[in-house]
Amino acid sequence: GERYVSRLVLSMKSSCYSTLRSYIIYAHFTAECLEIDTTMQPGKLVTGVYTVNRSTYVHGKHKDRFKRDIWNRKLILHDLSGTTADVYLSYVERNIPAGVTMAITEERLVEMPLDFLNSFYKSTNQEVFREVEKSGDSG
Repeated sequence: GERYVSRLVLSMKSSCYSTLRSYIIYAHFTAECLEIDTTMQPGKLVTGVYTVNRSTYVHGKHKDRFKRDIWNRKLILHDLSGTTADVYLSYVERNIPAGVTMAITEERLVEMPLDFLNSFYKSTNQEVFREVEKSGDSG
């Protein structure tokens, strides 16, 4: 059967804010053109400060500090078919700029196996039946 994707989460990171912002706008516009419902989620700014020796020798006086900012953003696509998700991802991944990394999470709805459902309801119904008997005996 046809694959159904309930949520497709695109998590993007970059050290350059303007590049990430323009790429998010591009990815959102592409989803709009394909008539996909989207939600944008702002991420946190992760800042790392690194202290490095200036020379190969170990002298505590001569050190440099570097600061690195990493910007995070998420674009969430809702309720799309598998083929639409594949077409969208192939188009968006092909045009990813240098310095932007992207992680994709796909959430699908699948039918639960019948044998699992039968065993679950049997055990649950037996537990409920025992509790009803216990409460009937005490009352």
